[in-house]
Amino acid sequence: SGTSLTLNGAVDGGAALQTTGSGFVQFGGAVGSLTPLTSILAASPVRVAAASISTAAAQTYNGTVTLAADSTLSGVNVTFASTVNGAQALTVTDSGTTSFGGAVGGGVALTALTTNGGGTTAINGGAIRTSGAQNYADAVTLGAGTTLTSTAGNITASNSGNSAAGNSLALNTAGDASLRFDAFALGTSTIGGNLDLTSSGNVTQTGVLTVTGTTTVTIDTGLNKNILLHTQANDFVGAVTYASTGGGSIQDAGLRNMNLGASLAGIPATGIRHLDIVFDNAAINLPSTTVSGNLTTVAGGTTNYGTTSVGGNLLQTGNGAVTQTGATTLAVTGTSGFTNGTGNDITLANTGNDFGGAVTVTSGNNVSLKDATGLSLLGTVSGNLTTVAGGTTNYGT
Repeated sequence: SGTSLTLNGAVDGGAALQTTGSGFVQFGGAVGSLTPLTSILAASPVRVAAASISTAAAQTYNGTVTLAADSTLSGVNVTFASTVNGAQALTVTDSGTTSFGGAVGGGVALTALTTNGGGTTAINGGAIRTSGAQNYADAVTLGAGTTLTSTAGNITASNSGNSAAGNSLALNTAGDASLRFDAFALGTSTIGGNLDLTSSGNVTQTGVLTVTGTTTVTIDTGLNKNILLHTQANDFVGAVTYASTGGGSIQDAGLRNMNLGASLAGIPATGIRHLDIVFDNAAINLPSTTVSGNLTTVAGGTTNYGTTSVGGNLLQTGNGAVTQTGATTLAVTGTSGFTNGTGNDITLANTGNDFGGAVTVTSGNNVSLKDATGLSLLGTVSGNLTTVAGGTTNYGT
């Protein structure tokens, strides 16, 4: 104990080390490299200039920790109760719980952070910032809304035991972000590379997502989970894919993309209830899909349907023509509505189309519709109207 303590040489021995006092404690040499200490309890600020610190049991740092060298801390239950800073790499190998109680890299970003050892990692301080990679091999639990930031590295957390515990997660990296959690509530995030999210629960957002590379969101094992990324003005530069695996399934899906090159590369062909797609400044090319509920699309350009089956209602709004791909069919059990402006054509004239409920054209230029059964039509057409029906055609107002 005292105002400060500097240990520049190696420290070994199967005993506990406890420090007290108002000054800092510096570990300058390897600690426990020959014989691990049983534990470390540091009440005062700690400066780590040692390449390694090893204990058989707990390491508890109740004061601030400053890294002065790349260091590996090994033990059982390594706790950082306060902040951790320093332009160095930190590896924590822990068979118990690694706990970050304060912000990491908030003052001076770490160069890298790795947690492993087969235990768990509790991120309770709300923020971790590094200049390089963050790799969480242990099962991670978020104890608060959290922001992970890497200015020049990837962020990886792929353990199947990861849990957000109901907290939000924001990601900021110049590289890739590949994460797996029991659910995602995504805050405002910027990804310079690819974004790959796997979840057994719902994926939602509270902030805008900006992704330069591709985006893949997968529901694994969870049944009837939602991917709802249509509530913010997102900017996905690369293609977006929604998928399911391991017996998981998507119930409701939504996607909004402000990018001029917006693209939906893939979506499960069956099993989805409601689907909402908003491409503010781009065309929508909808892959072949079946939804049991409603399909809503808003396009900044053309809307092109693959083979599509809608068990509820179809609502289409766009700033371009409406067409179908090749010899595909469009079947809608409920009502259908089209709002496309007075200068854009609506051409849904493929054999096999079936509009079960009334079709309302709020605005459209030349409109051509084919229905294998009867057709009920309402609305306003600026140009020519062509209808072909296998049964009665009923014109409303």
